[in-house]
Amino acid sequence: MSTLDTSPSASQNEKTTFTDDQHASNLLRKLLKLYEKEELFDILLIAGEDRTKIQVHKIVLTALSEYFLEIFRGLPKTSNINELEIKEVESSTLKLIVDYMYSGSIDLKLESIETLLRSAVLLKMTNLVKGCCEFLENNLNIDNCLCWSHLAKELGLSDLQEKTLNFIYANFEKVTKGNEFLVLNEIELKDLLFNNNSYRDFEEQVFLSLVDWIEYEKVDRRHLLFDLLSMVRYQLLSAKFIIKNRKMVCKTAEYQILELICTWLEYHLVPESRTSDDQVATLASKPKIEDHLEKDFLKFSVIHFNEEFEPEIRSYNKTLNTWCMDKRFTPISTRRFKYSVIVIDEKLFIVGGQSNNDTEKSVEYLDFKTYKWSTLPNMRVARCESQLANLSGHLCVFGGFEKSDEVTFINSVEIFNFSTNKWTDLNPPIKPNRKNKIVGHNGILYIFDFHYGCLQCYDVSANQWTFKDLPIDETVGEFRTAAVDNFLYAIIGGELQKNLQWTSFKNLTFKRFDLSNDTWSEVGILKEDKIVGKTFTIIGSKILFVNTINRIAEYNIETKEFHLITVPPSVKYFYNAFIFQR
Repeated sequence: MSTLDTSPSASQNEKTTFTDDQHASNLLRKLLKLYEKEELFDILLIAGEDRTKIQVHKIVLTALSEYFLEIFRGLPKTSNINELEIKEVESSTLKLIVDYMYSGSIDLKLESIETLLRSAVLLKMTNLVKGCCEFLENNLNIDNCLCWSHLAKELGLSDLQEKTLNFIYANFEKVTKGNEFLVLNEIELKDLLFNNNSYRDFEEQVFLSLVDWIEYEKVDRRHLLFDLLSMVRYQLLSAKFIIKNRKMVCKTAEYQILELICTWLEYHLVPESRTSDDQVATLASKPKIEDHLEKDFLKFSVIHFNEEFEPEIRSYNKTLNTWCMDKRFTPISTRRFKYSVIVIDEKLFIVGGQSNNDTEKSVEYLDFKTYKWSTLPNMRVARCESQLANLSGHLCVFGGFEKSDEVTFINSVEIFNFSTNKWTDLNPPIKPNRKNKIVGHNGILYIFDFHYGCLQCYDVSANQWTFKDLPIDETVGEFRTAAVDNFLYAIIGGELQKNLQWTSFKNLTFKRFDLSNDTWSEVGILKEDKIVGKTFTIIGSKILFVNTINRIAEYNIETKEFHLITVPPSVKYFYNAFIFQR
């Protein structure tokens, strides 16, 4: 219906406003006719791997898709593009979407809804995405809810993910009995059972579903049992339930699992052993996976070579004083020794080293989320036993040797930028030497240089070197560094022979350097022999040391006390070991 504004003000100004209520529908109808008659097309879309050609009008694409709008806006004004390749979208799906752009309607089917939704998200078509999500919500059932929940999380569709999770937890027992649950991978299982707080009222069902998942592929999953059981909120289980079901997880004589169940029972049957009377109430409000782990169950891990020179990762449970082999850790593609190791952003990097008598430039890393290995571009220089630092997410490689016999020291620094995927050289202003040590802290690379009595400091964001005095009187032998808050920690002392072998680690001094006033203070004397080795890590008020002869020690900075940690009988020594928190 059309209308005319005939108000007095309109006539006095000799002006009339005409409004066509059918304008939008007429425009859409005209565009549809042009599309059907294949007239006045100005862009050719080449879709999918089969390169199917679909003709369309640019104005329609830009009106309904932010993806196409951004592409055409980004082109120079003089550009007259008439072809556009869309490999990411299947040709049949893109044809359906183009038809929808002109007609405003599209048939949604269960067998093709995932492909359509992925394409709609890619093309940034808000209304079509909304329609697909509503269709999925209306067709949720026991057999598809997990699949669609994963899809929603992958695509960042928070509303759809929330509704699928609500459905899953409302039907938790039935969902966990289905095949879709049993074929979840480890990461998906943890995300479902431990990363969400909606299941807090039925922890017993969580335990039972966990056991069912292990038993489904027992041979491949059995090694995960201890790690998964450690995440169960056993405080919300009853003693009767634990006793009734303990045999389900204690079918083998695995010491750490037996001890874990004993710990659970002790909590319920010996109340005075509990760390807090309000523990259960506190746990019930914690939604994240880290919060399900009691402080006593926090672990640290050691990567080392076994007797066959194959890398292994062993994790330590402080409460049970037991070690667990991480069997998800598959061997690296290159067997090497005298490599260097560091953990950055939940990834374990193995840098350089020597294999087959050749010094390596290669860098491999293990993603702890997926437990898959990947590689970085090769370093510019091949290095053995280089020092590593984390500079605000950049990987810094310092020094090292050209060969395993440690004859020629490399006096250069390389930094890998993960955003650009490139290495750059960073030569310090003073020539480094073997006894210099580095530590990265708050985006600053600190090089302890006792030859010149200074700290060489490099700010990665400013790309600038500065210096601090490093006054210290004693002779430096063995030297290790770490950093926390406004302090750089160092172990100083030891006796060094001409062949560069350490002969004594007795009475080493543990000191810290205050960056605010450039002064040293003594933290403690490390009196234990053969403890301080190639690496130490600061975790809170504790320092964890690892040595090659299967010795690990925990030193409390506040109490100045040592605690020796035993290792599995199967480990005769930790070779090229590195300790890190998990």
